[in-house]
Amino acid sequence: MSVSNAPIAIETIIVDYVSTKSDNYGNKNCYFKITDPEAQNKLQTILAQSCDECRLPIWKTDDGTYMMKVKDKHVPKTLLTNTELPAKLTFKYYCIEEDDGTLIQGYYVTLAVVIENEKQ
Repeated sequence: MSVSNAPIAIETIIVDYVSTKSDNYGNKNCYFKITDPEAQNKLQTILAQSCDECRLPIWKTDDGTYMMKVKDKHVPKTLLTNTELPAKLTFKYYCIEEDDGTLIQGYYVTLAVVIENEKQ
């Protein structure tokens, strides 16, 4: 599998903010449910990057729903629980070499709210 070093963008997808939790490394992570009816098609580009060696911030639950984890520094500051919002997702590749030479690679995601222009 070849990993794309270029950012992968999804221009508009509907997400629902679920919660924020701290991890063991002091990061605050925001969790979103992807509720867009076209999620499978829109996520195809990033899901194609999935492999055993590459971490993705998206996973599919047992009931077929896609969930996503985003560090709080990569989301808007005001989020309301159980509120759907149109978002632009940008996935960026990272590769870190540990002291023992093991590579940790994957993607992280940034989320921006898409503001739809109202026609006057």
